[in-house]
Amino acid sequence: MIAAGLMVVAVLLDAGPAAVEEPCRIIVNPANPAEKIQRSAIVAIYFGQMTRWSDGKPVAPVDQSVKSRVRVAFSEKILGKSVEEVQHHWLRKVAAEHVFPPRVKSSDVEVAAFVRANPGAIGYVANEFPVDASFKVLKIVEGGAEGH
Repeated sequence: MIAAGLMVVAVLLDAGPAAVEEPCRIIVNPANPAEKIQRSAIVAIYFGQMTRWSDGKPVAPVDQSVKSRVRVAFSEKILGKSVEEVQHHWLRKVAAEHVFPPRVKSSDVEVAAFVRANPGAIGYVANEFPVDASFKVLKIVEGGAEGH
């Protein structure tokens, strides 16, 4: 009995690391040719450091309300900062460079509608938000600047 239990543990350990579920889904307009995006590109977009897609078209990021649980998860797990740290970053950037932070929408539905209506848009929604053909979910990969 103990040997069988150890064998199961060995098989589970040998299966490799479990896939880590992202805290949200990154969505873009279906006209965007990308299928994946590098985490560093998401950070650069949401911190205002990357303003154009690789094809030269402007990026139009959209955020969720600071009170949204998906915004908290996105900020902490994808951007690596608290919502407050991201807000402080943008306060400094607005004052120094006279640029504006991503637009803010109050719900997944509003984010999806914005992405649907804007070819250069990128946003994020809760994992449980229903996916349809009016927007595309990008796979998040680790690495350099942009995934397409």
